[in-house]
Order: sequence, then structure tokens, then C-alpha cells
Amino acid sequence: YNIGIGIVAAVPFCFQEERGLVLYFSRSTADVDSLRHASNERCLLGSTDLIGANHVIRNARKESDERRENRHRKSLRTARKMFIKETKSLAAMVLNKEDIEELRKQRQREMEVSRGFAEKLGPRRLAARMSCAVHQFGKLIMKRIIISRRKWGGAKLNGPPRKSMIDCLFSGTGAFLTMLALLKMN
Repeated sequence: YNIGIGIVAAVPFCFQEERGLVLYFSRSTADVDSLRHASNERCLLGSTDLIGANHVIRNARKESDERRENRHRKSLRTARKMFIKETKSLAAMVLNKEDIEELRKQRQREMEVSRGFAEKLGPRRLAARMSCAVHQFGKLIMKRIIISRRKWGGAKLNGPPRKSMIDCLFSGTGAFLTMLALLKMN
């Protein structure tokens, strides 16, 4: 195969314990004397140093990003554990089946007590009627909580990924300039 490569220059770099090799290709019709001139060699060495430095910076940045991401994940896990340990919100309680079962048993005990209370006082008393109404209302609320728990579970799908800051700025600037142009036209 004839791909037109004449001379290949291999320039090594060693930058902060990172080693590599940069290859510079020239066409077969290039002047060999100008390629081997001192100014061109200095240019190749400088370019190789820049490429090596860029390689080192990219690896260091990658390690830094991974470390930052691990710290972020750890802090989120710690915050989540503290939130779950210290406080129980209504949503957390509704999503926990054990808590729902405990509430259901408590409501059944209250219902039995209210029935016994209503039987002692007689069915026509206002207190007995209120007790039955409260019991029915409690049953209705428990039913709504169970339905809400199922709905809050969702389809277990994630939303679309977030846009980058540059995309947001571009969209916002475009909308702003469009509205400004429309206002100036009127």
C-alpha cells in the first residue's frame, strides 16, 4: 500500500512519572533537511511536552472527578441514613409496608374499642354515632394511603438526563434574544 508517509519522527516524553511516545508523520515529498532543522526539532520537542502535559492533566482530572463523585455519593448515603433514622415522613411511612400493617392493626383495635363503647352507651347516642363516623373516616383514610402508596411507587423509571449548563445558557440566550427582537419590532 502506498499511503504517502515519508519519515516518521518518534519523540518520547516523561512528565511527572507519566511516559509516552508521540509520533509525527511527514509526507514522502517533504524536504528532509527542513524536517531535521534545529528549529523544527525544538518545535517537535515543545509540542511533545505539551501533549505529555495534557495527558498528565487529563489523568489527574479524571482521578479528581472520581474522588469528588465518591465523596458526593458518600455524603448522600450519610444524609439518607440520617434522614431515615431520625425522621419518618408521611411518604416514608406510607411506602413502608410494615408501618402500614401496624397502623391497620391499631385502627382495628380502636374500632373494637369504639364498638364496645357504642354498645355500652346505646346506638342512638351522639357519641356512639361520632365514634362510628370516626372509624369509617379512618378506614377511608387508610384506603387512600394504600392507594397513594401504590401510585407513588410509579413505574420505577428514571426521567431524562439533565442538560448541561452550556445547553441551558444557549437556550436561555436564544429565547431572550428572540423576545427582545419581537419587542423591538413592535
